[in-house]
Amino acid sequence: MTEPLRHPRLLLSGAAGCALLASSAVSVMVAVGPERALISHLVEGTVVALAWVALVVVCVFRQRRAGVPLGMAAAWSVSAASGGWALLGWPFAIAGAWVSVTTWAIGVGVSYTLGVLEAARWSTPRVLSVLATASALTMAFAFATLPTITVEQGDARPNPLALPLSPSLSAIGIAATAAVSFAAIATLVLGATSPARRRSTWPVVTAAILGLAGIAAGAVANQWAPLVQSLTVPLLPLAIAVTVWGSMSPGIRTANAKLDGAADPASALTATLTEIRHDLGLAGLAIEIADDVVVRVGETGEHRIPLVHLGRIEGHLIAPPLDEDAAIEVKRVGPSIAAVLASARLIEEVRRSRAELAVAREEERRRVRRDLHDEVGPLLSAVVVQSDVASLALERDPERSRRSIAGVRAAAGGAVVALRRIVRDLHPVAVDALGLVGALEELAARLSGTTSVRVSVTPLPPLPAAVEVALYRIAAEATGNAVRHAAPATVHIDLSVKRAVITLTVSDDGTGFEPDRVTPGVGLESVRQRAAELNGTLSIHSDGAGTDVRADIPLESGGDAA
Repeated sequence: MTEPLRHPRLLLSGAAGCALLASSAVSVMVAVGPERALISHLVEGTVVALAWVALVVVCVFRQRRAGVPLGMAAAWSVSAASGGWALLGWPFAIAGAWVSVTTWAIGVGVSYTLGVLEAARWSTPRVLSVLATASALTMAFAFATLPTITVEQGDARPNPLALPLSPSLSAIGIAATAAVSFAAIATLVLGATSPARRRSTWPVVTAAILGLAGIAAGAVANQWAPLVQSLTVPLLPLAIAVTVWGSMSPGIRTANAKLDGAADPASALTATLTEIRHDLGLAGLAIEIADDVVVRVGETGEHRIPLVHLGRIEGHLIAPPLDEDAAIEVKRVGPSIAAVLASARLIEEVRRSRAELAVAREEERRRVRRDLHDEVGPLLSAVVVQSDVASLALERDPERSRRSIAGVRAAAGGAVVALRRIVRDLHPVAVDALGLVGALEELAARLSGTTSVRVSVTPLPPLPAAVEVALYRIAAEATGNAVRHAAPATVHIDLSVKRAVITLTVSDDGTGFEPDRVTPGVGLESVRQRAAELNGTLSIHSDGAGTDVRADIPLESGGDAA
């Protein structure tokens, strides 16, 4: 991707200074009249200077390089301001005319060489840039040392810096600048290998050719030169400004349209990458999520571009090295791709959550069925058997009958206890009867024996029923696991609220285990799902010194209650 523009304020300050110089030339035009200003090329210099200033502003706002445009704006604005000084006939008018013609030569020479190459925001031959600078400086030096300096039409004065070879040197400079200009234009045309490049190239190529034609026509038909050049020379910076400001390319608009509301994210992403690849002329593109390539079109490179949606990196776009134009276009479509990836991720998370809930619900049903079959079933069977024995022995052996009836009572009592436990496991009645804190204390008392279970609770705000039940379930599962499997001396249940998040921690000093190597049971997965349903998290840390189970659940009502 493109790097952030350096020193944008400095660039804008430079553009403002150039605009002030050009404004001084406008004042001169008002003072001397439009006809005189046009004939003396003051109108041309002022309009071109303002066009380059506009390009600098556009480049800054579009985060594009603006060094060469600012240099052009400076050359043309200095040419216009100093030309206006000479036109007014103020002291040192000849010096003003000399500065004006020299900076005009620099402006023309660099505009149609380096300025044209500036429109090619992909790699261009470095030797061409060197030749462009050399030819422009040669032409400027030749113009600065011509035998005479023209203050305005019909007022040519001797140049104190004249050199004998300057006429020949100026011809060489003009020819070299023209050759490099057409080489730069050819570079643009040959580099326009994709639809996106062609859209940004042809306006600049057309404007450059028209500008060069205007300058050449001015040399042939001198009476029309000021008007023709005033109309054609400003076209180059304006054309570059239009392409820099630009609008989203048709290919990118089509890609965004395919992504918006896509029913099938996979096919939409494939179609989008195909569209972008064709529009930007790339070898290939791919989308990578968590080191896995999910969509690939063509042969990709190793350039990774983050795809960010709402501050979260959803994946990476894998592409070959991108030029500035391609990077800008990819940056425009990146958020839409990231949004589709986020939607696909959320859909998958919902699908997975539903599957996990279905599994947990079925496991809970199996557990209830097993408990009823293994605990309540035998007890009720014992009631039936003991009742039959009692009825048969009622007359022959009253004592045996009494023992059978006592067995019936014990079996029925056991069945009642088992049913109450099963019902309590299905819904913690203790939370409704005692509140969350009381239920945790009752849980601690029930599980204490060889293990000491302690409860520590800071003052709590009123909690939603779903949060209370989830916290109780998590505490019961974690504490029960610790007592049954870890042989701890002490288990601590801590409950606190801070910054609108309630935290439950169950810690023990038992044998511990390795969480990565142990497959979570149904109970642990169930409480983890309970925390997730409330937008909370469940974490487990265990080592040889014990185990810590921590649940963090956000509350809808904020504030600390510590």
